[in-house]
Amino acid sequence: MTAAVLGLVTLATALLAVTFTSAGRRIGPAAPPMEGQTAVGSAGRHLHTFGQQRPVPIGSVAKVMTAYVVLRHHPLKSDDDGPKLQVGPADVRDYEGRRSTGQSLLEVQAGDELTERQALEALLIPSANNIADLLADWDAGSIGDFVADMNATARALGLRNTHYVDPSGFEPATVSTAVDQTRLAEHAMRIPALADIVGQRSVRLPRAGTVRNYNALLGTDGVIGLKTGTTDQAGGNLVFAARDGRRLIVGAVLGQKIGASTQDSLAQAFGVARYLIESVQRG
Repeated sequence: MTAAVLGLVTLATALLAVTFTSAGRRIGPAAPPMEGQTAVGSAGRHLHTFGQQRPVPIGSVAKVMTAYVVLRHHPLKSDDDGPKLQVGPADVRDYEGRRSTGQSLLEVQAGDELTERQALEALLIPSANNIADLLADWDAGSIGDFVADMNATARALGLRNTHYVDPSGFEPATVSTAVDQTRLAEHAMRIPALADIVGQRSVRLPRAGTVRNYNALLGTDGVIGLKTGTTDQAGGNLVFAARDGRRLIVGAVLGQKIGASTQDSLAQAFGVARYLIESVQRG
């Protein structure tokens, strides 16, 4: 190998190892999965997988199903904000009770109003756990009934290794697999309002003002959504959708760097997702 070629290889290796940022969030280098489980493929086609496809905690990735169920029951047109949701005393108590736990939340006070679209934006962009419960109660009359709807929908979609116990995914007993979440992503991206929301880099919400999307991959490698999720038990997780010409690529990365910081675990999930997307684009 000549010195010039060796220099290029060394430079390429150094560039690959660089962690860069998007919207203030770290994105790890594109790298094949080494832990957890993944799935990726073109929508409607065979999925390529890594790791044992066994049910594991998925964190806020669960909110994809929450949004899917809400929008199936209460469809939104592209230019429609939908009905208004009223914030009551119970919602405020829920918010206050979660504040000390480090969860992602949207501040609410009694008497506040959120349109359906704003509530879905709060659910999917800053990943507000309290809004997941507010939407569930509004949609089904109780959180328990809504969770039952989530599980019934999972069965109807053939997601055999998925089980929900809460609308937010904060509970570690809410579990799924990369394959199941990839299949759900296909269905979710067929709903225009949902696809529009998860493709936004930021939104303006009552009390919070402008909030950024946790999905730092938006706009990178053709990525147009979907949802991140991190908890101590779940590690870093990402369900993603990307455009490659007219082709839709969907996939999921679960269980990255469990026990690491949120920033580190998500950075690795982003890096693995980049690798998976590029592998499909090359193939």
